[in-house]
Amino acid sequence: MRNLVGLSRWTMAACGAMVLAGCGGESITEGLVEQQLEAAADGEVDADIDLETGEFRIETEDGSFVSGSGAELPADFPADVPLPVGSLVATFVDEQADGQTFGLTFQSDQPIAAVYDTWKTVVETAGYEQIFESIDDAATSGQFEGEAWRLLLTGGDDGDGAFFQLSVVPIDE
Repeated sequence: MRNLVGLSRWTMAACGAMVLAGCGGESITEGLVEQQLEAAADGEVDADIDLETGEFRIETEDGSFVSGSGAELPADFPADVPLPVGSLVATFVDEQADGQTFGLTFQSDQPIAAVYDTWKTVVETAGYEQIFESIDDAATSGQFEGEAWRLLLTGGDDGDGAFFQLSVVPIDE
């Protein structure tokens, strides 16, 4: 599996900035939060925060992270990767010399078992082979491999539905 430590560091910083922005109410402006995040990263990051919509974007030379109402499927996301049913709430892209790794976070009003079963059927129909599966009361996860991509869907129920992550990693030749 690929190492996502570099982008994870920026993702954690992004989440921290969102928490700080939310706690500050009207006294913290978007510009101040963005400047503080960019300064903490020695200018190696471009941050954009919209406190009214809750949208947060961060970009580095290693990739990007988007959360909130502005989360969209990355433009270069592989078209042949089946997506689970749900609302996209966050994305990240990790740029590496040997390809891009994608992470998509979804939420759904359906329980994780229903989301996973539906997605599993679509993935297997698309030619992906199941490598691993774990299903219990707390969480569900499954890993599948195709010709070019390794897919991992993991998530759980939060009482109102499911919250889950799809990781899409290129298969090393």
